[in-house]
Amino acid sequence: MVKKLTIALVLVVFCLHLTSVYGEEKPFTFVAVGDMGCGCSDQAKVSRKMIDWYRSNPFKVVLTLGDNVYGSFFGTRGGSKALFADRFDKYYQPLLSQGVKFYASLGNHDMETRGGKDEIADVNRFHILGPGGYYSFESDEKVGDQPLILFIALNSPALIDKDEKDDAQIAWLSKTLAETKAIWKVVYFHHPLYSPSGEGHEPSLRLRRALEDVFVAAGVQLVLTGHNHYYARMKTQRGITHFISGGGGRNLVRPIVNQYTIKVAEVPHFLYFEVYPDKMNYRMIPVEGSFSDSGTISPSIPQTLPVPAKAPAAHPH
Repeated sequence: MVKKLTIALVLVVFCLHLTSVYGEEKPFTFVAVGDMGCGCSDQAKVSRKMIDWYRSNPFKVVLTLGDNVYGSFFGTRGGSKALFADRFDKYYQPLLSQGVKFYASLGNHDMETRGGKDEIADVNRFHILGPGGYYSFESDEKVGDQPLILFIALNSPALIDKDEKDDAQIAWLSKTLAETKAIWKVVYFHHPLYSPSGEGHEPSLRLRRALEDVFVAAGVQLVLTGHNHYYARMKTQRGITHFISGGGGRNLVRPIVNQYTIKVAEVPHFLYFEVYPDKMNYRMIPVEGSFSDSGTISPSIPQTLPVPAKAPAAHPH
């Protein structure tokens, strides 16, 4: 009898050990949303959906993909602190009160007031951690001594204004990527490097030329952008998954699938991510309707790069 109890106890301990080793751990979760700060009905719909989603799928971090605060019809320019309460707090206070942090990137409309300095200065709201509007932060979660995720926010309006020759920002980007031990490297900013056809802005080919080699060499797996007011998931480009998420509230435009595109939708939405050491699950969350898009990204390994073909110059938007 004692022998049988001992064997049973050993089996229970062994099963518990297998569960702890092989059971799926709790993921790090975050949300991304862009082009939302309009003070309009679709911003209200998207923010309500985010709050509802949070209740059953909690997240710690929201990445904003630019145009966080549009100007008003009464003359106040975009990015002005005079609009923060009406264009930001009004919609996201329930999340802020739960300790969710918004880490913003700057869009062209945010730059209308003092070159984005009002948003940069308000660290408690927007958590822009660098005086130039570009910065990085790591998740608290680690795997051994490796951070699970490195997030990098770029100031793409500044890059475009300087004809993509912002040497200080590019040098900082290269150094930050070279020094990280993070498993996942996520870069987010306003202007897309690839985009569908149809309405909206064309991709900035000069910005692509300035950034893409740096991303590929460092093993960046995910690039998130806004600027175009729709949803798009692009075909993997040189090992990198690209999303456009510009459906946070501003008036929508119609995308058309082209050679770079997998899925598009003209719908208010946000993106939700679950991050594990060996995979990242993504899901597009529309505020209404049946359309959605979801899947999984795997980590990649940095590669030695061939010399890329020179992209033709294009007028940035």
